[in-house]
Parts: sequence; C-alpha cells; structure tokens
Amino acid sequence: MVLPKGPITFANLEIGRNSIYEIGAIGGHAGVLPEIAQSFGYDPFTHPVDLVSAVAPHDSLRHNIDFAKERLGPDGLSLARGWAERSGLLVPVARSFMPPEEAIPQSVDLAIITGGVRNWMERRQKRLQELHAAGTTIKAVLLAGSDCRTMNQAEGPDVQEDMTEASYLEKVIAPALTGIVADEDKVKVVRVPGLTGDEVARRLERHISDEQLNGYILVTANAGNWPQNTGQVRRGIRATVPEFDTEHGRLVVVSDGFALGETGNEPPITHQNPLSAVGMILRNVLELDRHRA
Repeated sequence: MVLPKGPITFANLEIGRNSIYEIGAIGGHAGVLPEIAQSFGYDPFTHPVDLVSAVAPHDSLRHNIDFAKERLGPDGLSLARGWAERSGLLVPVARSFMPPEEAIPQSVDLAIITGGVRNWMERRQKRLQELHAAGTTIKAVLLAGSDCRTMNQAEGPDVQEDMTEASYLEKVIAPALTGIVADEDKVKVVRVPGLTGDEVARRLERHISDEQLNGYILVTANAGNWPQNTGQVRRGIRATVPEFDTEHGRLVVVSDGFALGETGNEPPITHQNPLSAVGMILRNVLELDRHRA
C-alpha cells in the first residue's frame, strides 16, 4: 500500500520523519497544533503535554467541552470542525503504526482490543469482524480492560449494573468474537486493576507469546483514538520487551471512520462533538511525539 501524497494527517504521518506541527497544514493554514495553541492563548510551539494539561485536562473528553466553548468564543465550533477535518482525525485507517506505508497482513498472529466507553468497544469489535470477513486470518484475540472503572448503564442497553470495562469485554465482546478464530480458547480477556490506558497497556506483554511478539500484532481501534490507543500498546510492550517493533511494520492498526458533528448537539453514538475532538487531537499528537525516537 502506498499512501497518497498530500498534506500530512494522522492517517499518513510517518512518525520520526514528519513533524507533529505539520499535521493539518493545508490551504494556507499552519498545522492544527500551532493553531490550537494560539486560539487558547499559548505560544504556537507549546509542547503538546502542556497543551493537554491546559486545554483538555479531563480524561472524559465531554467534560472539556464547556471550557473550550468559553475560551474559543462564538467561532469555536467552526474552528474545532476545521481542526478535526484537516487533521484527518476521524478517517478510517489500515496501516502499520511505524511507518504508514506497510499494509495489513493477510494473517495476524494476535489482535488486541482494549477497554473504553461502551461505544468505542463495540466499534472496535465490529471493525475486527469486518477485517476478518474481508479475508484476514486472526489467529488469536486479546481483550484487556480496566476492572476498576465501573461503566454507566446509560452507555448502552447491554451495560449491566456494576459492570466494568473488563467484565463488558468478557460478557459482551468476547462471545461476539469467538467465531473469527479457529479455536475459541484463543479469545482471552485480561482484567487490569488500574484505570488508565497506560496501566492496561503495561499488562499486555505477559499475556503475549514470543511467537506473537515476533509476528504481526494488530490493534483494533476506533476513529479519533487510534494513535493514542496503538501508541500506548507499543509503549506498554516495549517497557518489558524493548526490541518489540524495532522492525517497523510488525505492529499494525485498523480503525473505523466516524461522522463529525455540525452543531455539537448530535448524539455521541453517531457523531463526534467537534469541541471534544480538540482534546482527542492533542492526546494523539502527544502520543505520537513519544515515539519519535
């Protein structure tokens, strides 16, 4: 697969070669990162770790919306939509994490889905099913989620009282995926006693065989989150196995696409709020910056 030439977006950025400040530089615009910084009153080349803390500090992205509205003013929605569109935040991808030109192999040794809100987990499940239906062989599946974050029943009709991310993966996602592997015992759920994506990622390596580490590992993600999700998995594994993915192209990722809201009032199950997308952009840029070396 050769990605089309053109402006740098999340979908075609080559980590370590393209600058994070180039993302979304198109049509006379600077990159989205300098524009976001300036719009919130910061130097255009403020490091993304500082911008995340200042602009989108809440892990629950929707809790950053009111602050963005206040700081960006009446043009905030239009600005945020432009950043999301120009950055390619919500377009589907099928690529290796480093570099982007590598295609998804016809046979994957291990597919990983991590926890999140119910909508994200369901979308990851469906994307993996689509990939399998299109002819990719999935040899094993690893589902890993927090056993500390209790889900809200308002997240969806199949979320039961006191259900955690891990128990949702076990009771809902795992049964839906048993048909895509030859041996249903190859679908494994890992319950992580931690809240963050980094904590989940650090627990993965002990559940991955040497054969899988030397083969192709796929992160099945969702639009808007795949750079952060895949980057966390890569860092988590490399913390114990530093040689993992030094041959670029062994860690691959697929994500779906998702609609960008126009008014900010669309249901979150069908559309991404542009103002909460600002935090997604910053977190993704921060994660990509961690992999430059």
